[in-house]
Amino acid sequence: MDKARSSKLRQAYHTQKQQAKVRGIEWLFTFDTWLDVWDASGKLAERGPGRLQYCMARTNDAGPYSPENVRITTGEDNWREAAEVISARAAFRPHEDGKEHGEPSRTQLAVLAFIADHTKAKGFPPTDAEIAGFFGWRSANAAREHVQALVKKNLISKAAHSSRAIRLTDHAAQVLAEAA
Repeated sequence: MDKARSSKLRQAYHTQKQQAKVRGIEWLFTFDTWLDVWDASGKLAERGPGRLQYCMARTNDAGPYSPENVRITTGEDNWREAAEVISARAAFRPHEDGKEHGEPSRTQLAVLAFIADHTKAKGFPPTDAEIAGFFGWRSANAAREHVQALVKKNLISKAAHSSRAIRLTDHAAQVLAEAA
């Protein structure tokens, strides 16, 4: 491996390790074991933050980053699985319909998780059309309704007349942490 490529991969390794630390997720890889997982997948050249690019995902979005607990998958599949896991966990919460006490519904919680993951991965929030596309809804209006419900529940803020002006509130971080 040439020096420039090795340097770029080491930077990617350290970035992912730091992101895991920030998220409070245990990191059990060395650079060599991390690279072995990527090499075995055959997807190293397609690695990246996009929904159709490949990323390292933890099984059921739980546990440490370790060789035994990860797989290489597309960003889109990883986001979808994370949303399903959060939605399933939310099913065991009291007032699961989300209507009482201002709690989000399971779908709203999945939308919130997608917004958080998209923003973290790409550096900017998704549009209503991107949310609708991710969940397979035919219209951006469905996404817009869920976004407005999240605004009313003080989980996000959204500036008028801007498609990417979604911001998660501190309350959103707490709700997502509780759902995890």
